[in-house]
Amino acid sequence: MKKWKCSVCGYIYDEAKEGIPFEELPEDWTCPQCGAPKSAFHIIEGNDTTLKAKTSVAEKIVEQLVAYGIERIYGIPGSSNLPLTEAIRQHPDIELVLTRHEEATAFMASAHAKLNG
Repeated sequence: MKKWKCSVCGYIYDEAKEGIPFEELPEDWTCPQCGAPKSAFHIIEGNDTTLKAKTSVAEKIVEQLVAYGIERIYGIPGSSNLPLTEAIRQHPDIELVLTRHEEATAFMASAHAKLNG
């Protein structure tokens, strides 16, 4: 039995656990974690994690935000943006201000922009 890894989110499809060979899944099958198409998966040997990229997409987004001069991000962490939230938290040149409500987040960001140019 083989294991297949999603190149988008890192989800592992284990044929032994699922009971269905990956090649026999329908062509419109998508990753249950991120919704990536079947074509985004590649075969891995055992628990090989050497295929992991050195930087993630979230880290690259944060690098670009910092390059544009963004110093502060206002937001609410959730399951869909946790990688981005973590990348912001780890970067030394950008600050994440956590809020409890979307409208408060928008007002805070707007006020910050107006007061600081």
